[in-house]
Amino acid sequence: MSKRIIAGLLVLPAAVFLSSFAFWHPRPKREPTDGPEILPPDDYRALLEVLATYCSLRNWRASIEGSELAVEGPDGRARYSLREIAQECQAEKRDLWPQVIGRYFAAAEAARPPLAPPALVVPPAAPSQRAGAPAAVDEGYGVAAPSAQAGAPRVRPSEEERPPAPLSLGSAGAPAGGRELAATPPEAPPRVAPQPPLRPLVPLARRPSAPPRPAPGPTGAEGDWEAFKATVQRLFRRQGFDAVVEADGVLVRGAGGQERRFEAPGLDRVPQELPREQWGRLVDSLFGEPLRRWQSQQTATTQEPPAPQGPGDPLAARSWEELREALAIQFFPQGALTGTEREETLYSDEVPGLLAAVVCRLPEGTVRVPARMVQEWGVAAEEVFATALANVRRRKPGLERVPFAPGLEGMCLEADDESVAARALLLGEDRECSGRYGALVALPSNGLLLVCPLRPVPRADEAVSMALMTLVERILDVERQGAPLLARNLYWYHGGVFTNLPYEMEMERGRPNAALYPPVAFLTMLEELAAG
Repeated sequence: MSKRIIAGLLVLPAAVFLSSFAFWHPRPKREPTDGPEILPPDDYRALLEVLATYCSLRNWRASIEGSELAVEGPDGRARYSLREIAQECQAEKRDLWPQVIGRYFAAAEAARPPLAPPALVVPPAAPSQRAGAPAAVDEGYGVAAPSAQAGAPRVRPSEEERPPAPLSLGSAGAPAGGRELAATPPEAPPRVAPQPPLRPLVPLARRPSAPPRPAPGPTGAEGDWEAFKATVQRLFRRQGFDAVVEADGVLVRGAGGQERRFEAPGLDRVPQELPREQWGRLVDSLFGEPLRRWQSQQTATTQEPPAPQGPGDPLAARSWEELREALAIQFFPQGALTGTEREETLYSDEVPGLLAAVVCRLPEGTVRVPARMVQEWGVAAEEVFATALANVRRRKPGLERVPFAPGLEGMCLEADDESVAARALLLGEDRECSGRYGALVALPSNGLLLVCPLRPVPRADEAVSMALMTLVERILDVERQGAPLLARNLYWYHGGVFTNLPYEMEMERGRPNAALYPPVAFLTMLEELAAG
């Protein structure tokens, strides 16, 4: 009996040990995420925020699936490797990540069938909109289809003369600020029945009883708006600034009395569209980096050269032959010069919103050339301006060919030279830019000029839409870096004339969106471009 007990005690541990294998399963391996392996956690989170902003501006839905970034556009899906994106950004500073990511996506889109860009959609326009300036969208407009084929749309004027209609750089299925597109026979009453969109561009017909849109102001509960304002003010107070929060931006005053306004159209809609727990993150993403950069640059000297006057005039007693090689052209915002300063300055106003002034570069600094020097030199004002422009032509800034959209390649001229943007006045000498369809132009700073010549390409309307959004992003990048903007405007250069293409940025469901207000001539050109 004792032997059986001893044998059982010896066999029992072995049986328990062997039986444990029947219940043992290997631990599932965690799917590796390439981003955190390459970048520190803080940098990886910052990278995801930049990617989210980039995709939002293009109206793409983005999600992280394993080690890939899955992007969904109106025409399909695409996947991008997070490891590749992180490797591209690893060697650059955070400030340059938007440009790095833009180059990465541009190269990737060129190598594969591109996602559909934001389509140009004509949403309703307010009758009070002034030509050449953004206006609020009137909810009382309906959309009617042309009786002819939908391939040649035109903006149809209503009973009264009204200015150009806005275009929304949103998705074709859900135009920002507009309505679902509908087909209505010409003789039918202005009644809208939802149907699939006809074309990215459709003509408009105004309803007789169009109620005016209420003036912009805080939306949602008053308590939510006040709580959101307090969230914004806390961010600025932490940096030592007083802030006044308004419906479309924040006015900030520094310790030295310097003021700056941070534009944020649609800010008043954030409390209504986002939960409170997301306010802080959104506010920091909107204002954090621009505020820190502005704070570091408050002591920097202004780039505007003073107009010479008085006995210390550096141009006094200097001849035309002595100074003609030092002349140049520099852009100034129209509001940067007073009426008196304009009268004392030689300038041209070919570009809307900007003054192209003649300046003189001296060892003491750059100064504007006063009009009185024309009489002292005995030279016509036209010759002075032409000489300064010829000097700009001789300087060769760095030129980079960049893709603005599939099939639309343009130029990026950038240098540490305040006359780079003035080369826009020489676009008439470029065969591409002076062609039948002209070119899109952006002047974010005096040291940066962006030009996208237009030409017939497949799906031209979508390509132009993507090019416009690319230019808007570059303008926003300059502003995010804290540098003073020369012009937020987009321009269409056509027939030797610069036409302003006003747009406005707004928050839509917590995401940035751009609405463009083109003139009728621009819409007509788009029709010809798509047909060509």
